[in-house]
Amino acid sequence: MSSNKIYFDNASTTFVDESILESFNKAIKTYPGNPSSIHKYGQESARVIEKARELILSSLSLSNHEVVFTSGATEANNLAIKGFALAHKNRGKHIIVSEVEHPSILETARELERDFGYRVSYLHINSEGKVSLDELKSLIEDDTFLVSIMAVNNEIGSINDIEEIAKYLKQFPKIAFHVDGVQALGKININYKDVDMITFTGHKIHGLVGSGCLIKRKGISLEAIINGGGQENNIRSGTYSLPLISTLALAISKAVKNQAECFKKVSVVSHKLLD
Repeated sequence: MSSNKIYFDNASTTFVDESILESFNKAIKTYPGNPSSIHKYGQESARVIEKARELILSSLSLSNHEVVFTSGATEANNLAIKGFALAHKNRGKHIIVSEVEHPSILETARELERDFGYRVSYLHINSEGKVSLDELKSLIEDDTFLVSIMAVNNEIGSINDIEEIAKYLKQFPKIAFHVDGVQALGKININYKDVDMITFTGHKIHGLVGSGCLIKRKGISLEAIINGGGQENNIRSGTYSLPLISTLALAISKAVKNQAECFKKVSVVSHKLLD
């Protein structure tokens, strides 16, 4: 942008990091093969994708989870909520979400309520924009099988205590806990080891639009909401975009690695703005 303009909309989308853009162009030129193909070029591409999975999980210090690549957070949220509900029709019919979730969560929950007979309870937020663990406790029923709460609110920046909620929900083996971590990645430390499903996207962390992932605990089953060639273990069909996948992994790695430095910089700017 021109030198006399300042961009204040990073919560919506970020400028692409130059190194990530260079990596994208290199990946396009270096790995032309379809990762689903069995020939040499295809298998080379497949190995790059597997390395991307490993980089994402190692960056987040997750050893008991696996990565499902998507087109972004909206698809990943749909897959988490709808995919889990449809895969576990006999587990329960009650879902809990907060009332200020991203529309990709709220509209999906409403669809399940309207068209599939599920019941949805909506957690209120307090004066700080956070959900109450006590209210969550009061809403859990014998029929509850899924809870979805965002880590950081995309409008006002309020931070929910994800680790505390995850720790509490561990006593309910039937309940899966999903977290929309889009606005948290690269900004705050969260240990996701007790969370069953986590959503991330690339364009919020100086990566590319059209790249995202759902990280799920091993053993979590999901019903596919996009059918086709059976990619991603039949969870999410569609030809792999190796350049987007590889740069997503790089963006996540850089966001985690540079978090402390970025936090310090943003804190200074924030205080100047408030003053």
